[in-house]
Amino acid sequence: MAVKGTIFKREYKRLVKDEKGNKTYAPTGKEIWCINVTHDEGRIREAIGSKQDAQNALAAVLTDIRRGAYNFKKPKKILFEDFAEDYLKRTEAHKKPRSHIRDKSSLSHLIPYFKGKLLSRITPKDIDNYIQERRGAEIKRHSEKKRPDPGTINRARLFACYV
Repeated sequence: MAVKGTIFKREYKRLVKDEKGNKTYAPTGKEIWCINVTHDEGRIREAIGSKQDAQNALAAVLTDIRRGAYNFKKPKKILFEDFAEDYLKRTEAHKKPRSHIRDKSSLSHLIPYFKGKLLSRITPKDIDNYIQERRGAEIKRHSEKKRPDPGTINRARLFACYV
């Protein structure tokens, strides 16, 4: 059980627009001290305040971890299909109708493949396997069987990455 902890300084930045209207981040001159702790069960990264407060917080967190008293946040167990449906609802208001229809279409192929799988358990290999399966599948289009277009598969892959 290796525990490592450090403190570091982060500079506050604010969003500004330049002469051309492009958005950038500009330093404000203010600083905040943070802690970063890595452990077998997870990572803790928090903004604290002053350097002394950060050192005290780091010592307290390390002590709690070594005693076994620190409660790491457990990742939520969310199924792919639940998250995908929620994603569609959240993005419908600010996407063009055509984009929303395309997302629904992508989901109609993704959900059967990833149904029942936890979102945290989907790996890049799973997505590659989905792509290979889709490339090999024949679909019925206008009463004849054809393979899906590569663009269709790529859009579904991109949608899976967003979700």
